[in-house]
Amino acid sequence: MLRAHRFLLLAAAAATAGACAYAPETAAPSWTDAQLSEAPPSQTPQFIPEERLDRAELGAIQGHQRTLIERRDAVQDAAGDVPDVPTDTEDFAERARERARPPESR
Repeated sequence: MLRAHRFLLLAAAAATAGACAYAPETAAPSWTDAQLSEAPPSQTPQFIPEERLDRAELGAIQGHQRTLIERRDAVQDAAGDVPDVPTDTEDFAERARERARPPESR
């Protein structure tokens, strides 16, 4: 068994080495290289401008934040009331088989 594994490993290594011998030394230019070479050069920004919010916008954002936090808390509280579903795979499969069983005809 060990010899078979060793043979397969050596065969895979030999196939990889053989494939590498036929690989081109330099890659052909890709579509993105062509697009970048045709595009005019652009300057990167020296800094990102800072935009300050006025008091009304800041207050509206903070109000939305409070609303979202309240809704999150309500959802988390409601999630505590939901009973846990058993996660045992065998039990789940057995119940699924029982639900899928056709009714017995008389």
